[in-house]
Amino acid sequence: FRQNRKKAIVFSSPFSRAILTARPLALRLNQKIKILPEVFEAYGSYRSVEQKDGKVVHKAAETLSRQQILDKFDCVGDVSLLPEKGGWYTDSGREQSDRINARVKRVAKRLLSMEFSKELNKRVGVIVSHGTFLDLIIRALLNGVEVVDITKREGLMTILNTSIIRVRITHWSDGKVDSRVVFGSRPHVDSASETSDVFGMLGKMVAVAGFGFLLYTVCPKR
Repeated sequence: FRQNRKKAIVFSSPFSRAILTARPLALRLNQKIKILPEVFEAYGSYRSVEQKDGKVVHKAAETLSRQQILDKFDCVGDVSLLPEKGGWYTDSGREQSDRINARVKRVAKRLLSMEFSKELNKRVGVIVSHGTFLDLIIRALLNGVEVVDITKREGLMTILNTSIIRVRITHWSDGKVDSRVVFGSRPHVDSASETSDVFGMLGKMVAVAGFGFLLYTVCPKR
C-alpha cells in the first residue's frame, strides 16, 4: 500500500486541530488535504460570554477564511467548498440542535451518494472529524434514524479521541445502498502509532474492492 499512495484521499474538518491531526497522514501519502466544511464538531465554533445579569450568551467565534487556511497549513490543497469570503463558520452563535440534525443528514446523504463514490474513484477516503459529530453520522449511516437530542446526551455512543472507524458502502444495481460500520483502533495513542494504525487499516481496505472510508477523530493534543 505504501508504494501506491494514490489509493487514499484525506478529508478534514476545517477546525485547526482536525487539520493538524490529518497532516501526518497526508504527508506520508504525499498529497494535500481537502477541507469538508460541514464535518466540524457539533455546536460549531463559539465562545461563551457572561453578561452583567449573569446570563451566558454563546457568540460565534472567529474562524479562518479560505486563504488563511491555505497560508497557515501547507498540507491543505483544496478549500473550494468553503465560503468564498469570511470565516468558514457562518452561524451567528452556538449551533442549535435542529441545525446540527440537518447538517448530519446532509453529510450522511453525501457520504452515501454515488457522487461521493465517484469522487473517491476506488480510493479509500479518510475523514478526520470530531467525536460527537461522528457519533451522529454513524447513526445516520446505519439506519437513518432521527438524530437524538445531543443536549441530553441520551443514547450517544462514546467515540473517543484518535479512534478509527471503518465504514463500507455498497451501491446495488437496484438503487439500494448498504452501509457497514466496523469500530477499530485504540484511542489516545501517540502520533507515530496513530499514523501507523491508519496505514494498517487503509492497507486492509484497499485490498478489498469497493467503496469505503474511515472516520477518524482528532487528536486532543493538537
